[in-house]
Amino acid sequence: AKINIYPNPTSNKVNLEFTSDKTTNANWILYNELGKSILKGKQKLYNGENSIGIDLKNVKNGVYIVSLEMDGKIITKQIIKN
Repeated sequence: AKINIYPNPTSNKVNLEFTSDKTTNANWILYNELGKSILKGKQKLYNGENSIGIDLKNVKNGVYIVSLEMDGKIITKQIIKN
């Protein structure tokens, strides 16, 4: 699956937008540059367009990795907070 992340870089909230081909659950984890998990969440996905919002206002500026696990697949993307 292709994930569109915006705005990236962000100063506050970031949105992950992607398409799912069925109703399922997604788990996401945000890791800092040391690989430590700092935020996580779960969301029900529906067939079609889906969006997950992650609030980064309480994390410090830097480079983060978001890992999205859905339907047995894991997608990782980089997010920059500035």
